[in-house]
Amino acid sequence: MAKSLGAAEKFHGAVVDHGEAERTRVFQDVAAHGAFLKHLDAVVGTTVRPEVALVYDTEVRWALMYSQGPRQTNPARLRQGVRADLPGALRPFWKLGIPVDVIESLSDFTRYRLVVAPMLFMLKPGVADRLDAFVKGGGTLVLTYLSGVVNETELVLRGGWPGGGLRKLAGIWSEEVDALYPNPPQRIVPSAGNALGMTGEHPVKDYCERIHRRARRCSRRTRPTSTPACRALTVNKYGAGQVFYLAAGQRLTACSTGSPRAGVAVEAVAVPGRRTPGGSDRAETIGRRAHVLFPAQTAGARIRWSISDHCG
Repeated sequence: MAKSLGAAEKFHGAVVDHGEAERTRVFQDVAAHGAFLKHLDAVVGTTVRPEVALVYDTEVRWALMYSQGPRQTNPARLRQGVRADLPGALRPFWKLGIPVDVIESLSDFTRYRLVVAPMLFMLKPGVADRLDAFVKGGGTLVLTYLSGVVNETELVLRGGWPGGGLRKLAGIWSEEVDALYPNPPQRIVPSAGNALGMTGEHPVKDYCERIHRRARRCSRRTRPTSTPACRALTVNKYGAGQVFYLAAGQRLTACSTGSPRAGVAVEAVAVPGRRTPGGSDRAETIGRRAHVLFPAQTAGARIRWSISDHCG
């Protein structure tokens, strides 16, 4: 709140300055903001209710970091790579204005419509059974390459990957996984007329699995330069729900409209007409007596919003 009398913080920004604090620009800005907040009484008691969960489990990440392969790299670099993939998983939902919870693999899945579990390398006890129940009950699950490889003691799950029950859920088995060079030539190319409305070609990164389909539908294929095309995204109907399996890593730039992740987001939870305009963001809170939308401009250009499209 106040600038320090000594040491390095004496010039740090603060609400209370060394001089006539109440007359400074910063103090006046904070006071004006406080006065504005008095008009937001309707927001009190509301909360964000995400229908999407992204599984990011630190212990699962540790298990992958300290395995010698599929990529031979130091743990710190791999840790950065796993963390760097999070924006790619979140981006399509952000573009569609869909809030997301970030949870660990032992969290409750039942409150969500869609659970995205990228690189679920280690399966803790009970996780596969709870994912099974979640999908049977009508939920949508997204799995990726390097899922269901080891148990909680980091011993390999025998019988084929993804193991521990995930193979039955995904409807595929992974024959092998390949670690890719930087800027690989492989691309993900959508099948013509695919059900998810995916278009264009999308570059891959880091990993690419060769999978065999046991699922009923296959939506996409990779197109390498020297090997036959391989499946890259499958969808398996299971109980009242469905499971998507993404067999290749995607660059952040490939997570825009028309990409596999965006297609899954639209299929699972997007409401028609609620796409967030480019250069803007949105937050939504819900309570017993109020439904509040907070549009935010993130670019310099003027943005036109239709409130009825977002609160209908």
